[in-house]
Amino acid sequence: MFKLALRSVLPWGSSILGLPERYLRLMVACGAGAGIAATFNAPIGGVMFATEVILGSFALQNFTAIVISSVISAAIGRIYLGNHPSFPVPIYHVGHFSVYWMYVVIGLLSGVWGFVYIKVLYRIEDWFDARRWPFWAKALLGGGLVGFIGIWFPQVFGVGYEWVDQALSNHLGLKLLLALLVLKLLATSITIAAGGSGGVFSPGLYQGSMLGGAIGVLMYILFPHSGISPGAMAAMAMAGVFAGSAQAPVTSIMMLFEMTGDYNMILPLMITSVLAATVTSMLSKDTAYCLKLVRRGLDIARLRHPDRMKAISVGEAVAKERLTLVSVMTVAEAWERFAQSAEWFALIRTEQGVLLGSVARAKVLEGLNNHRGKDSISDLLPETVHRIQERATLAEALAEMNRYGVTYLIVCRDDVAVGVIGSADIIHAYKNVE
Repeated sequence: MFKLALRSVLPWGSSILGLPERYLRLMVACGAGAGIAATFNAPIGGVMFATEVILGSFALQNFTAIVISSVISAAIGRIYLGNHPSFPVPIYHVGHFSVYWMYVVIGLLSGVWGFVYIKVLYRIEDWFDARRWPFWAKALLGGGLVGFIGIWFPQVFGVGYEWVDQALSNHLGLKLLLALLVLKLLATSITIAAGGSGGVFSPGLYQGSMLGGAIGVLMYILFPHSGISPGAMAAMAMAGVFAGSAQAPVTSIMMLFEMTGDYNMILPLMITSVLAATVTSMLSKDTAYCLKLVRRGLDIARLRHPDRMKAISVGEAVAKERLTLVSVMTVAEAWERFAQSAEWFALIRTEQGVLLGSVARAKVLEGLNNHRGKDSISDLLPETVHRIQERATLAEALAEMNRYGVTYLIVCRDDVAVGVIGSADIIHAYKNVE
């Protein structure tokens, strides 16, 4: 839902409606929350997902729009799909408080699996991205691998909610639960990495139910008199894996409560979700839902940071147009270019276009006054020009400038220099941030 909302809203909002970025993020949140509200008949869960995962803010102006979107979406969904829980489950026995330590175990293991989910998903995607193959070749390999898995385990195909129901009802054996847990992870990762269409929300619920079902079967074997249903543990792990992979415990608690309709599960849900989110956040700062956007240059977590200097990336603050000088120019020729421009700084590039650094107007004038007019402009560059990645924040850029005692840094995209950021650029970006 999140990726679909992002793809549909960003182009319309930016190019046609001309909305500021903060409104685009709000529209993405409204779309994602509405999608979850209707699909799973979970309006509160949709609201929590949009505010906790995407915006990270419960500001009233945002909350109002998201609630309206989720309510309208859920109402329409109930008209056409009916008003019933997404996963009809039996009444679970969650056990006496003395055995709640089992939910602690589920929470910890769910958090670890949430981390595994994130890492495997993007490691496989990195492997496919590193292959310089045509699109059809990647799709052929991915489809072949998933099809090979499906020959023996067709349960991994599709969304798989019928198998989630089986796990929640305790109708699957231990070996099958473990097999589907691993194979669903691989099938999902390969499908997305190979260019197929799919999300990470439903596969996360699927894996959580299989993980919890397997833990429940083991617990029932080891502690048959605990009074806890294995199906209840499957539901808890569903919440745990989502809470970990999204690092959103509040959303997890509310959503699973709505999706099952069983209030007796609320205390174990709280334990499992909070522990899972804590464990995954300790192992990974990124979530399964936002890491893709981070790699594409849209770091939602950074954008909502209260510190402005940490909310703006270096790449966003680099001036798009700047006076450019060729390194073979003399200082006198460079001053002539400055005299025709109002710029205070200029980039210096080689004749092949390689960025070497930046020179200040005052530095050129000083060289001219010191009778260095025939010297190369590149001679005015310092011996060492320090670099910083464009994904770094302005706070990190300032720290680097202070560390080396310089007034500008070369901005790089991986190993390629793409621009220069100076103290003036940072001040300008800070003053103009929304």
